[in-house]
Amino acid sequence: LGCKTTKSLSFACREKSNYTLRNIEGVEIAAFLKEKGDAVKVSMRAKSAGRVDEIAVKFGGGGHAKAAGCTLDMSVSEAADAIKKEIISYLEK
Repeated sequence: LGCKTTKSLSFACREKSNYTLRNIEGVEIAAFLKEKGDAVKVSMRAKSAGRVDEIAVKFGGGGHAKAAGCTLDMSVSEAADAIKKEIISYLEK
């Protein structure tokens, strides 16, 4: 996506990534994961189907219906698996 991972560009990069993912046909929920020390910060966005705040709350996070996040104390691969599993479960309701 052409983003550099510098602190000053972090927000813009995350938003550009979420915007791009949400505009792919068939994508209803997009998640952006970023390692931060020993934790992983997760930012989620939703289109029409779903409330990502309900997903974030399950991991101790929060936010708004269409924009929410959380911080997970695990590896990025474990976090990706956990978030993916929860998103799939949510969408299958």
